[in-house]
Amino acid sequence: CSTAFALARRGWNIVVMERGPNIARQGSGNAQGILHYRPSRANNAEGQFNLHAYLYAIRHYRRLRVDHQFIWDQCGMLQLAVNEKLLARYEALVESKSYAEQLMSLLDPSQATEAAGRTIDLSGLFLPDSGWMSPRKLCELYLQHPAIDLQTETEVLALEPSENGWR
Repeated sequence: CSTAFALARRGWNIVVMERGPNIARQGSGNAQGILHYRPSRANNAEGQFNLHAYLYAIRHYRRLRVDHQFIWDQCGMLQLAVNEKLLARYEALVESKSYAEQLMSLLDPSQATEAAGRTIDLSGLFLPDSGWMSPRKLCELYLQHPAIDLQTETEVLALEPSENGWR
């Protein structure tokens, strides 16, 4: 659905074929999808890609929330330091200054309690821009694009190139 939506926004006419009678009943049928980021101290292509994908997703879901009243709950995510190794990792990430404070911060137990709205006895890495949405609702929103034709109860057995695209 995401690929169809991206192509439709760029002027392509898209046909989405769904084997079942409704969309998003398999993996995208989960009640909630979580957007979060696992920061890394390694400055490599994979880490940069993951960071930029996370930042792009945040902007994209914010835009959908404003333009389409899409339910994107940007409630933040608290990754608790459940052992000394994780706490040391989180401290090193913050001390490295590789990430802006707006992206993540290390919270002590009292700050974590305030952020979570319940008693937390551990420190944690807080990512304020993370959140959740309904993958099914996201698919439904994407497929409303006028350049997308949804065909349900259609099983694809093969794709072959033709003069006018694919068949």
